[in-house]
Amino acid sequence: MQQAIKPLAVIAAIVFLATIALAGVLSFFELSTFSVATVARDGLILALIISPSVYWLVLLPASQGVGLRSGSESSRLAITDPLTRIMNRRGVTISLLEAMAYAERYENALSLAMIDIDQFDEINNRHGREIGNKVLVEIAAIIGDAVRMPDKMGRYGGEEFMLILPATSAEDAKLISERIAASVTELQIQSDEKVCCTVSIGVAQFRKGEDLEQLMSRVADILSQAKKSGNNTVLAE
Repeated sequence: MQQAIKPLAVIAAIVFLATIALAGVLSFFELSTFSVATVARDGLILALIISPSVYWLVLLPASQGVGLRSGSESSRLAITDPLTRIMNRRGVTISLLEAMAYAERYENALSLAMIDIDQFDEINNRHGREIGNKVLVEIAAIIGDAVRMPDKMGRYGGEEFMLILPATSAEDAKLISERIAASVTELQIQSDEKVCCTVSIGVAQFRKGEDLEQLMSRVADILSQAKKSGNNTVLAE
């Protein structure tokens, strides 16, 4: 209530002064004649009547709307990777938990693809962090081009991306992953010399009853096997 006193007083003052100004204009053009006491009384009455309505019906909802928009923007930034402009680890985790709950409830397929840039440290060391960042941005764009409407993607770690594929079997997820890997091999970033890169991808399908840690552990193990098999490898369970 204390927060409302100042805006209420401002609105009341505006209404009061507007009433006096209107009375002055009417008197100037001899359209009506008011005594000073009458004008002051009517202005005060109007201010007391109108100011609460303006505050509660207009000003307060508007200020709350700004607060909601500000909170929504803060929430979006909290789950967004500032470099690639896709979801960060937190956003991916939230989206994956939602997808797992949906798959569990409706007994739908759900697959997860963990994507790792091969020899990314070498790219950074040889060409510099700026080129490394360009590689991350370009690969994020390639993954984004491959996703469908219900799919979710995000940057899970330094050079790791996660692709959440609802209503998708491991077999179909592998095909999508192979298209992503093929597109990455065509990527060329110009530096002192052309920078090329590849990715390794592990694919796992959600199993009914398993938790987040179990699913993440399985897909990480599959990715590890893919990395050991050599660069530019896609491996599904």
